[in-house]
Amino acid sequence: MRIQFKDAPAAEFMFDEKCPRNELVMRMQPNEAIYFKTNVKSPGFSGAPIQSELEVNYNTRFFSNSGKSDSNPDAYTRLILDVLRGRSAPFVREDELRRSWEIFTPLLHKIEEDNIKPIKYKRGSRGPPEADVFIEEKSGYLRNMDYVFFNGNVERKSSMKASSSGTADIGVYGLSVMGQNFALNIASHGFEVCVGNRSPSKVDTTVKRAAVEGSLPLVGSSGPENFISKLKRPRKVILLVQVRSYSHHSHFIAKNNNLNFILCCRPVKPLMKP
Repeated sequence: MRIQFKDAPAAEFMFDEKCPRNELVMRMQPNEAIYFKTNVKSPGFSGAPIQSELEVNYNTRFFSNSGKSDSNPDAYTRLILDVLRGRSAPFVREDELRRSWEIFTPLLHKIEEDNIKPIKYKRGSRGPPEADVFIEEKSGYLRNMDYVFFNGNVERKSSMKASSSGTADIGVYGLSVMGQNFALNIASHGFEVCVGNRSPSKVDTTVKRAAVEGSLPLVGSSGPENFISKLKRPRKVILLVQVRSYSHHSHFIAKNNNLNFILCCRPVKPLMKP
């Protein structure tokens, strides 16, 4: 069961964007939990809000960390035990059960008569996307697509900025070994990073590393124009290019090596002549 609260007043004036809505969630199956989704400041130097949770998870709270070999028994195991003990409190009352069948029996007949096929979805997922659309249309529910549920491991949560265009804090273009590590290091300090490269495969590799190394706030780009469009103003870009001959035309853009400043500026001087 999920209760979503209204938008936080004036949040867009404090953070230049709307905060995700707070939610109270009670999960019955498969892993019982009660948690409250709320907004906290993004870790690191960024001030962007991200959604986290205050939670009581039965498995991790009472069993996983207890040091005992026991575990939370399944629902039907507890149900049979209540039957043997003669406890009727956890069961649905007879009149409620009859009323439930009066409501759902016509629906079941409709499905059978019209041969309505259920919508398939991947096992273990949230369910069919059509269900999210239906709930959003009927109730006004807004899902935060960047929220990641904390499962007991140390994870970083991508902020809501990472998936939208024009809001990355900094861009890194050129994803050799140093470029990839440089971008991941910046992202690990709480900054939103957009990465780009002439070879799309290196962009994909960096994005995958960001996900594996803690869901870091890093997004890829499909080309130079897409790369620039994902940066917020004033745009800050770090260009890392290979060291080549001084006659190469790209040296007037950027040069990154271990030489001193005077030698690094030598390729630019011919271009400064009238």
